[in-house]
Amino acid sequence: MTTGSVPSPITASSVLIASGDQASSSLGDETVVLDLVKRVYYELDVVGTLIWNLVQEPVSVTAVCQAVAEAFGIDVAQAEQDVVPFLNGLASQGFLTVRDEPARVDPEARDDGLIRDA
Repeated sequence: MTTGSVPSPITASSVLIASGDQASSSLGDETVVLDLVKRVYYELDVVGTLIWNLVQEPVSVTAVCQAVAEAFGIDVAQAEQDVVPFLNGLASQGFLTVRDEPARVDPEARDDGLIRDA
């Protein structure tokens, strides 16, 4: 887990989640994020907004890159080249918590498209 002011380097296996010291609001295809400590706001474009929405829950860098690749019709390697520097920027500004551990998977959760009775 990230501690202090120096974030952990982000790798494909890193798990990310938005920090709690911010507030955000969507404005069309863009998002405005307010740093509640520094009292500065940042504007995110459509790609940044997609990424921001994904990191509201713990998510791996690999999953973020796959989502960007799928949404914008690029290959995953290109997405990783573009996304990782952006994620490092968010982390260095304190907007992300970075964990270098695998995301926990609920063994009962299945994403096979089948509807099951509760």
